[in-house]
Amino acid sequence: MPLIQIRNLNVYYQKQQALREVSVDIPDRAITAVIGPSGCGKTTLLKSINRLTDLGEGIQVKGEILIDGANVLAPSADLLLLRKKIGFLSQRPFPLPMSIRDNLTFAPRVHGMRPRDIVEQIRQMETHWPMVGPGMVNRPLPGRRSYREAGLLLTEYYLRLAALWDEVKDRLDSPAQGLSVGQQQRLSLARALAVNPEAVLADEPTSALDPTSSSIIEKQLKLLRGRFTFVVVTHILRQAKRLADYVLFLYLGELVEHGPAAEVFTHPRDPRTRAYLSGEIN
Repeated sequence: MPLIQIRNLNVYYQKQQALREVSVDIPDRAITAVIGPSGCGKTTLLKSINRLTDLGEGIQVKGEILIDGANVLAPSADLLLLRKKIGFLSQRPFPLPMSIRDNLTFAPRVHGMRPRDIVEQIRQMETHWPMVGPGMVNRPLPGRRSYREAGLLLTEYYLRLAALWDEVKDRLDSPAQGLSVGQQQRLSLARALAVNPEAVLADEPTSALDPTSSSIIEKQLKLLRGRFTFVVVTHILRQAKRLADYVLFLYLGELVEHGPAAEVFTHPRDPRTRAYLSGEIN
């Protein structure tokens, strides 16, 4: 069963319908790119998946969004658990008004992770995903640590996953808001990963970044795709072609076409998809 299954999703802003009868399964442990013209419902789709639509007034969401088989649109859904399973990376980074280190350890504390939980999480990550810097893979990880020790371990590990450790390791107690925008976005990626989600939703994650920072984010997403499920909204077709394993094309709130990226980009079935990819509609 796929992690994310969407069934007959309809979203309304007051009387305006933003999404119409969207049904799709999101492939696990791959990068799904959501493409389409501005205002077609791409961001609305992402926000519906982890219930960020709840933060807006007058928004109605109907249908089903199944995460691990449970409908997260149900009134009884556990939103804290949902947002632990499904992380979110926004268009512009919003670091918490605290240190770099505390930005990484804040969410694990909120979710009640104990030092031994953190150590075990990193043990499991390294078993399947040994992609940290020299000396850390083989570093002994005692079963009992203080929260500060575990927090330091967590901070280093996830900053390395986000390709940020070498740039900030000597100023972990400095305010995160002092980082460049590109560094803040990588910090946001590390923060989203630190609670070990099953998926990360990314809403145009490089649109506010310079080319170098954008390239680093893309590289890390591709590197992490085998461990996490990513759903990435992008208005840049070149980026979608570089990143995507699977593609959803939205137009005027309708899911017009979806499929493996190679098929959608080379042999689109719907004339609207062909028109969008050729630049006739934008």
